[in-house]
Amino acid sequence: MRYLIVLLILSFNLSSCNSTPKKSNSTVKESDASTSTTEVDYIRSIKIVSPKKHDTVKMNNKVSLDFSIKRKYKTDSVQVYIDGILTKTLLNAPFKCEYTFTSGKVGNRQIKAIAYHKKNKRGLAVTSITLIPDKAPVHKKYKVVKTYKHDTRDYTQGLVFHDGFLYEGTGQKGKSHIKKIDLKKNEVISVLSIDKNLFGEGITIYNDKIIQLTWTSYRGFVYDINSFSLESEFTYSTQGWGITTMGDELVMSDGTNKLYIIDPNSFSVKSELEVYDNNGPVDQLNELEYINGLIYANVWMTNRIVIIDPATGIIKSDVDMTGLLTKRELKQLDDDDDVLNGIAFDKTSNKLYVTGKNWPKLFQIELR
Repeated sequence: MRYLIVLLILSFNLSSCNSTPKKSNSTVKESDASTSTTEVDYIRSIKIVSPKKHDTVKMNNKVSLDFSIKRKYKTDSVQVYIDGILTKTLLNAPFKCEYTFTSGKVGNRQIKAIAYHKKNKRGLAVTSITLIPDKAPVHKKYKVVKTYKHDTRDYTQGLVFHDGFLYEGTGQKGKSHIKKIDLKKNEVISVLSIDKNLFGEGITIYNDKIIQLTWTSYRGFVYDINSFSLESEFTYSTQGWGITTMGDELVMSDGTNKLYIIDPNSFSVKSELEVYDNNGPVDQLNELEYINGLIYANVWMTNRIVIIDPATGIIKSDVDMTGLLTKRELKQLDDDDDVLNGIAFDKTSNKLYVTGKNWPKLFQIELR
């Protein structure tokens, strides 16, 4: 009788979704999972029943992992990998369990299953889900601290504060330029006009160099910050919208919900960041500003500024800037184009500035 009880307990333990690896093995990658030198024969024996491809899953919610294996294949175990990391080992049918995404980036997350059969045969199945935050962004409010005049001829595309001066990049062919502005004196110090065939976009400053994007020309430019002289050019494969400096990296937007992390020396893309709130992807990310560890972004054609965690792509908070301009001022603008765009932060004084395309005013604001 005692022997029978032991067998029943052992059987129950082996059939559970168990088998999250021990802590020491929790970061095992697929390439490390087997050291066998025998040639592996991959076959179509396993299918991921759940989740379906591109299913939306909320962070911190349990997702059912269900795997179907063809009956003719005897299966020793199924290993489950999340983003290439061994997460669970299932030892007995039915091969199913639950998993909770508690950390990491939102957006595309990969699920891979490997079934181990006799005679060194293995089944392989891969799918992906879309992970979104489970919490809504914190909605901040703004307060206008001070108002400055803004040139209504300037179609603002980029705004950045550096060493006491405001730098503004503007767009539209034949009208694209970069300005250096002394806000205290309300005076333009320098102006750099670019080729009339180019449509200027976002600007940022890195190591005393002004870096400028263009819209659909796939060309960027590097200027000396003191002389405004052109030093070099670079190319990229997407549209150019906004750009900011994040430590020793650049962050670029292209009008989608993706941000590109870029090496500031080679201008090669190091990684991509998908941006989501609890409702899904947030597209039309435009002008960018990196402030105290977070990325601020204008959402084109809206009065919304979103504040993004660069480690995850989660929108932590946002602010509706409606009400900055009076009804009379709004009537002077083009409803289809003259929208909020431009965020600059003076890290020396902790002052935050915003404006819009062809707006008559630039505002110093506080968020709370």
